Amino acid sequence: MFAVVFLLLCLAYALFEYQWFKVVRLNAHDFSKQAHSVNGMRVVFLTDFQYDHKLVGFRHHAMKCLIKKVNHLKPDLVILGGDIIHKKNKYNHLVFQYLAQFDAPMISVLGNHDACDLKLVLSEFDKLGVTVLRNEAVLFNGIQIVGYDNTCVERSNNFEFNDELYTIVVSHSPDFIVDHKIQADIMLSGHLHGGQINFFGLYSPITNSRYKQKFLHGLKSVEQSKIYISSGLGGYVGFLPIRFFVRPEIVCIDF
Repeated sequence: MFAVVFLLLCLAYALFEYQWFKVVRLNAHDFSKQAHSVNGMRVVFLTDFQYDHKLVGFRHHAMKCLIKKVNHLKPDLVILGGDIIHKKNKYNHLVFQYLAQFDAPMISVLGNHDACDLKLVLSEFDKLGVTVLRNEAVLFNGIQIVGYDNTCVERSNNFEFNDELYTIVVSHSPDFIVDHKIQADIMLSGHLHGGQINFFGLYSPITNSRYKQKFLHGLKSVEQSKIYISSGLGGYVGFLPIRFFVRPEIVCIDF
């Protein structure tokens, strides 16, 4: 009886935590150096939405809370780290209706789940005016933002960027950055969801990374640079919208 009650309490908590957002506040000095030309700029990084599911629908309440919290931060730029959708289903288009409510320009890379309905994702991003970086670089307020395309990793190997410019590198998977020994002033990834289920922040049985727990979540060193791996926003365990000791996060970087 006690075991059943304990499991039910854990499930209730995991359902609650799924939309218990936290704001992770970082600044340029946490990674390397300050980009003095853009003092005062704020970038918000969001990844792994995956709020759609063919069996249980779309997580409207979580998305509404996210929009409110992000707009309250008043970012100058929102960077999306991929996996905007979960799987191909009739709910995929809904996330883009919400993304349109962000009060800031958006730049995005693509994740492995986006390949499930890539045509729709690219079409909806085009309607919203979102800049999608597929092994490309773009300048924003004097900062070079580089995006690697994780929907087609083999195409990413030969891409080079101007390392003389202050650079933010975005790759959906941190494994790609580590494997290729990429270096930049700021590097951002997601993909791993912090394991989605974590035993009290100490160990996750599911990592989906060749490096196991090493680059699962948080600010990590890679070569001479640092990368922040976000725990992401949504995702599912089977069909359950749950997280356990892996709160969904909004990453806020101030310059």
